[in-house]
Amino acid sequence: MKNAGIKIFSSVVFLLLVSCSDSFDGKNGIKTVKFPGTDKICQTIEYKDGKKNGTLKEYFENGNLKTTQQFKDDKNVDTALYYHINGNLAAIQIHHDGYKSGCWKKFNEQGKLYSEMSFKKGLIDSVALTYTYKTLRLIERFNFKSGSKHGKQEAFYNSGKPKSVEYYNDDRLCLGTQEWLETGELLNNDFSIKYIEQNKVNIENTLYYIVSLENPNPDDEVFRVSDKDTGNVVSQMSRLEKKGDNFVLQFSVYEGGFVMEKVKLAAYRKTRLGNTFIKTISFNASANHF
Repeated sequence: MKNAGIKIFSSVVFLLLVSCSDSFDGKNGIKTVKFPGTDKICQTIEYKDGKKNGTLKEYFENGNLKTTQQFKDDKNVDTALYYHINGNLAAIQIHHDGYKSGCWKKFNEQGKLYSEMSFKKGLIDSVALTYTYKTLRLIERFNFKSGSKHGKQEAFYNSGKPKSVEYYNDDRLCLGTQEWLETGELLNNDFSIKYIEQNKVNIENTLYYIVSLENPNPDDEVFRVSDKDTGNVVSQMSRLEKKGDNFVLQFSVYEGGFVMEKVKLAAYRKTRLGNTFIKTISFNASANHF
């Protein structure tokens, strides 16, 4: 009887210890969240010293797993998995030392891949591919380098036909934007840039250039850009002041001084498909105040 009592006592202590290990005291243990008004578990989170340490799990109301994530000191670590309500995998997200890392993928409800990109130290550093959700036709192929758009950026219609091409250099839009209708017709986004010199050096100590764009749009912008760039790269230097539909470039030329500079301007215009087309023009600005 004595041995039996000891065994019963030991079993009770063991059960109490197990139940306590699943409790949450505000800083340590497993915190359980339930759907309002039910006993169905919505989320469980492991805590240590008041921070998420361990596994986080979320569930759909039907009991199927929604996500499982790993934490260390409140930071995502390792691989996080997300699921559709039907149980199929919805996404894979990888973290390392709190940063996005590795190849991230998304899947449709049938479990078919429709998006993927890769990260290094939290920054996209790969080709990012996006497909239509159901038909899985390629609709975006964007190139990234250390988190910045870099290189050729392509968009496609849901039919798979080309929609647009843009070029970037370290997140800077470059020359060469092209767009197509779904019929295959190339859109003409070109426009002309004109400038008129207004020499008011002797009166106002200023040389003006009034810059006008063909068929002006309200969101047009004009910048003075570097004339040292090569290829299709455009480096902005300063934005020109807009007055009405025109833009103004001015140089201060005080008595006894002069200006003699090569000027390169770039006009930025939104296209009908929502991209941006760049047009450039170069000329020599010169005046003296002797």
